[in-house]
Amino acid sequence: MIYNHNLKKMQMMKKNRVMSFLILVVIGSQCCRNSSKTENTISSKTAADTALDTTMRSGAPHPGSLDTAEKAFVFNAGMDGKIELEAGQFVIGRTKNPAVKNFAQMMVNDHTRIEDQLMKTAKSVGLSLPARLPDQKVGELQKLKDAQREELDKKYIIMMINAHKKAIQLFDKAATFKNAPLRTFAVNTLPVLKHHAKMAAELGKKLNVSNHGAGDNLSSVEADTLGGKSPK
Repeated sequence: MIYNHNLKKMQMMKKNRVMSFLILVVIGSQCCRNSSKTENTISSKTAADTALDTTMRSGAPHPGSLDTAEKAFVFNAGMDGKIELEAGQFVIGRTKNPAVKNFAQMMVNDHTRIEDQLMKTAKSVGLSLPARLPDQKVGELQKLKDAQREELDKKYIIMMINAHKKAIQLFDKAATFKNAPLRTFAVNTLPVLKHHAKMAAELGKKLNVSNHGAGDNLSSVEADTLGGKSPK
């Protein structure tokens, strides 16, 4: 009787040990799956965070983040730069005045660099420069090309005086933009444009393009003003 009781007790203990082992196996398996799932979740989150961080640090182009004024600046700056380049290249091959030729060469050299910088800046914000000049601007450039040789220097300098007056206003506004690349480009370019404007005004006085203000004030000179004619 005692033997049977002990046998049953031993069988029960063995059965309990087997059940405990099975429970531990199940729990261990579940833990492994949860751990694997957690690791996968962490890994996915880390990858996503890394990708986002990389995108943000790379400054991926997103033109939609620019406002209308910023987009217009890129277009107008690119367009005006093309005109100054073409005008300078034309005058270099036509003028007989060394001072005008040197000024035109400075325009070509400086605006070639400015256009390259603008192109890189525009690309960094997801924009591109205008591929061609609008018809109106082509017409303005053609007036210079159609000028008689004796009028060419004056027409060119008047064109540059007016062009740089507008450019400085355009870049002054851009220097306050929220977009950092465009703002930096504008701030860095303004001193060059102001130097050009000063040089153009000095040449204008030497060429006597206007008697307005005894030659001291050329800010109101119109594109069709020549010689001793005063602007209206």
